[in-house]
Amino acid sequence: WIRAPHAFFWSQSDGMVDLGTLGGTTSEARDVNNDGRVVGFAETAEGEQRAFIASYVKGVVTMRDLNELVAISAPPKADPADRPAHGPFFEANAINDDGRIVVCAKLQDSGQIAGFILTPRYAASLAPPDDGRKGAFILPPSTTPSDEQGPSISAPLELYDVTPIGRLPGADDCIPVDANNVGCVVGTSGDHAFFWDHGTFQLGWYFKHEQRAF
Repeated sequence: WIRAPHAFFWSQSDGMVDLGTLGGTTSEARDVNNDGRVVGFAETAEGEQRAFIASYVKGVVTMRDLNELVAISAPPKADPADRPAHGPFFEANAINDDGRIVVCAKLQDSGQIAGFILTPRYAASLAPPDDGRKGAFILPPSTTPSDEQGPSISAPLELYDVTPIGRLPGADDCIPVDANNVGCVVGTSGDHAFFWDHGTFQLGWYFKHEQRAF
């Protein structure tokens, strides 16, 4: 019997901790920041792959589907039409120390993979953790109030604004793989590595050979 692979979090104090899944059988961690937030992808109970953010605080593991935590509208000062129609975020590849996350989703019109950066709003209603970490927030539990507690909450929690990264000229897709602490993103678009700086592709290497950024 071979157990399905699960994402894990490791620390010197606690060793290896199983982060679980989103109700399915598998998960994979892709990155962890200095606040201990982990991102990656996990299978749901319906067998679908979704991007997640997870934490392990005081012995408690919390994993949330990032699709439940994004704002419906475009970021402030942005035209909502600039955000292309896309399916669910199916993987999160990196998180920086400010909590920005790079994710992937498939465009609805073409099925090509598109990259996005999620920027946390740090809503004032979310209590900060009491363990001294900078810029972190406690993920709210994924629960629905009972009838005795009041009406159920159906709208997603708006914790992140979504910014499309775009793609290099002539490329069909964009796969972001990392982000630094000032929000610059690197990845692959078409067969070329790219560097994205807050809405602008500053560099693009156009050679005959295939390239990847990691």
